[in-house]
Amino acid sequence: MGIIIAIVGIASVVLIVTEGIWNPSRNTLPYELVRVCVQILGVAVVGFFVGLASFLVQQSKDERRRLEERVRDLFAETVTAYNAVKRVRRLLEAETTSESASTITVSTYSRLLEELCEQQLVFENLKRSAPLIQARVRGAMTIIAPAPESAREKSCGTLKEHYSSIESYLNEIVEEYQKNRHLVPADPSKTIDELKLRKLKEFISDTQLFKAKVSYRIDGILRVLENSLLTSKEPRGGASLQ
Repeated sequence: MGIIIAIVGIASVVLIVTEGIWNPSRNTLPYELVRVCVQILGVAVVGFFVGLASFLVQQSKDERRRLEERVRDLFAETVTAYNAVKRVRRLLEAETTSESASTITVSTYSRLLEELCEQQLVFENLKRSAPLIQARVRGAMTIIAPAPESAREKSCGTLKEHYSSIESYLNEIVEEYQKNRHLVPADPSKTIDELKLRKLKEFISDTQLFKAKVSYRIDGILRVLENSLLTSKEPRGGASLQ
């Protein structure tokens, strides 16, 4: 359709210029032909701009839809990974805590830390993908994470920075596992303290640290992503969820 309008428009311009050189008299065939060409040219110009406007509107809608889908996927991936990390933490607590002392076997250590390693890699991927959308999502450049009452200041950072902090915290536990797995016995004969698994002990027993390093940051991230999804249906200009 656009090509046809362009061809008609060009032909009309050529004819108008040609007739202008001839300067036809009123009520003659050349004069009426020029009038028709002017009208056609006007319709072609209007049609062009209407088509261009429609194209830009549709393009903006498509960009918004793609951004909404990415935010929705990011929200789901974050919730799934966080729940998996909490699951590992609870299982570690259940399988290592006893009345006398916290002991661990190589079977438990390997099984659950391998799962934690998978989630650490998920957060690493989230960290890498965050810059692709954080500038286009309202609040993603300054996410304020809630903080425990003991903290003087709330944690504030970009979407990428919060994912990076979570990934770094989990990575420290995984690195400790890589270095010390061979020291863990097959039977529960040694405590976590004796094995000097400090990062593991903190992960299991230090709830405030886990909240500060993971939970509060996840709360801030999900709040921003959820607000973006809830407000994305409002009419706005451009393709950003702001």
